[in-house]
Amino acid sequence: MQRSLAAVVGLVLVLSSCTAEPVASPPKPKLTGWPAPSAEPSRSAASRAAQVAMPEAAGRRRLAAVPAEPASCVQPGPEADQMRAVPSTSPSWRTLWVDERDQRFWDLDVAADGAVWVRSTWGPDEEETGVRRWHRGAWRTFDREPIEYGSQDEAVALSATSARQAWVFGGTTLIGEELRLFLGTLHDDRWRDVVFTDEEKFELDPETMDARGAWAVVGPTTLLRWTGKTWRREELSSPISILRGEGDTVWGLGESGAMRRQSDGWRQVRLPELGGPALDSLPEPWMTGLAVLGPDDVWAIANVGWGVDSEEHEGEPVRARPVALHGNGSRWRCVWGPMHRTFGQAEPDGRGGLWVVAETRSKPSELWHLSDGRWTKEGLPAPQGRYAHPEQLVKRPGKAEVYVSGYVSEAEDPNASFDQRDRGALWRTK
Repeated sequence: MQRSLAAVVGLVLVLSSCTAEPVASPPKPKLTGWPAPSAEPSRSAASRAAQVAMPEAAGRRRLAAVPAEPASCVQPGPEADQMRAVPSTSPSWRTLWVDERDQRFWDLDVAADGAVWVRSTWGPDEEETGVRRWHRGAWRTFDREPIEYGSQDEAVALSATSARQAWVFGGTTLIGEELRLFLGTLHDDRWRDVVFTDEEKFELDPETMDARGAWAVVGPTTLLRWTGKTWRREELSSPISILRGEGDTVWGLGESGAMRRQSDGWRQVRLPELGGPALDSLPEPWMTGLAVLGPDDVWAIANVGWGVDSEEHEGEPVRARPVALHGNGSRWRCVWGPMHRTFGQAEPDGRGGLWVVAETRSKPSELWHLSDGRWTKEGLPAPQGRYAHPEQLVKRPGKAEVYVSGYVSEAEDPNASFDQRDRGALWRTK
């Protein structure tokens, strides 16, 4: 789940390899293009972070957009359900961990080497944040100090490429200054941060921030890509909020359509309009998930609602329904789900199918699975007397393993405020 900040911030580029666990005589990485932070920052310093400006974007062609085919997907009547999900006959998930401390697990990333990274929150307003790594059956915590002593920092997105490489993206309010974006790199078991100083030149919005592996979305049309040595900035012609894929197969998704990365540039792939019968107002579509199964095999996940946030319908079942759009490289096929349910994040299962977080207004979310054209549904296991609340899905690169971060709670309602009896939890497919 992405957590909002209060302002627009700006961002990026170039950082060294980072090591999160000590090895014999490690090489000293270099910070290319930025002033190197001191080995032992003074506590009397105004800030322990280097101040940097955003570099120029890498030159890539803007390719002609692919028109939507079909132009629109008209949904069936309110009683129809083209997914027809049935309860799973055998559990697909097992619990890896339920923490002993009062916290919730939110952002999640899984590296190819099996290292699982999570961002946890705790406190009455979940204002406290930590970064933890699950690797080889054990947890390790990497505490973050304030960027400036007395500053207010909020991590928004987390990404990792190995047990020794991880980053956080977020915003910081430095004393006497406006909110700015920071990028934190784990280096020698410590966080090394840079704060970006020229965000006024860019329309970067933390509401759209997302990160996974070697990629980060830091604004509606601005991406960061880790090359193995440095961060590179890439600009898009159309805004996105989700970026997914493995290797050279990378897609982005936003409210105005999809973006596909090709060898010669980014190409917009327009989506069909999601209209159809309205209850008593115009339909309101929004995109929530993206599962990239192959170069010409992608699922875009969306919802369509009517007055979802209206106080007039507060307390009623959610006035929305999900739709899954499958793209084969030339056209889209829309599959509509039942009313009074919405879909969240989606992730490939590594076997040609996908998982989706299926939400209701006041009940724990389920996990729906599409395999060989058939939808099934199930909940996550939880200790007796508690409810499992999933937050993020991540597939391990190169493996048919999917992980879920979240928490278990005595509260059935996923919208309930943080409770000291909530416990961060981690699950994995069997």
